[in-house]
Amino acid sequence: AQVLTTGGNGSVVLAVGGDLNVNENVVAHGSGAVTLSGSGAFALAANKQVASTSGPLDITVTAAASMGTSSAISTSGAGIVVETGSTLTMANTALITSGSGVGDIILDSAGDMTLGGVSAGTGSVGLVSGGAILDGGDNHVDVLGAGVWLQASGRIGAPGTALELGPGTPAATGPALYPTEAHNVPRSPVGRRAHPDHTPAC
Repeated sequence: AQVLTTGGNGSVVLAVGGDLNVNENVVAHGSGAVTLSGSGAFALAANKQVASTSGPLDITVTAAASMGTSSAISTSGAGIVVETGSTLTMANTALITSGSGVGDIILDSAGDMTLGGVSAGTGSVGLVSGGAILDGGDNHVDVLGAGVWLQASGRIGAPGTALELGPGTPAATGPALYPTEAHNVPRSPVGRRAHPDHTPAC
C-alpha cells in the first residue's frame, strides 16, 4: 500500500533494520519531510516515487541504492539528500529533482554513482562518490543546477559517455574527467562534504 500523508504538512519517517524496498509511492503532504533509513539496501521500484510537495527528502542506507525505470525522488524548493554505503545506480529514465526553485541536492555514495537525471533548478548539486561518477543514459541531462560540485575517487564520466552538465558553474576533482564539450569541467579541489548547504529532515 502507498504511504501518504494527506494534510497538516504531515511528515513520513520510516526506519528499517534491513533492506528498504519501496514498491509503492511514499508521499508527504505540503512541507512535510520524508526521512527513510535502513541498515541494508534501498530500492525504488519502476514508476514509483518518494516525494513531498515542498518538504525536504532524506534517504540514508548502509548498502547499495537503486532507482528503477521512470522512478522519481522529488520535491519543490527543498533539499534532497541520498547517502549510501555502497553504489548508487539510477536507471536511464530515473529522476531526482527539487523542482525549479532553490532546493539543493546532495548525493553521496561509497561506491560508483550512475546517473539518470539530477535536477536542482536554481539550487545546487553536490555529488560525492567513493568510486566513479558515470552516465546512465541520455533520457535526461545528467546534472542540472545553478552550481555543480563533483568529487570522485574514480573517473568522472568515461570516454564516449561523458556526463551531460547543465549551464551551472561546475567544479570537479577526480583522477580522470570526461565532461561534455558543451560544458567543460575545470579541475577544482572539492573536499568531502564541501558541497551545498542543506538541513536534513529531522
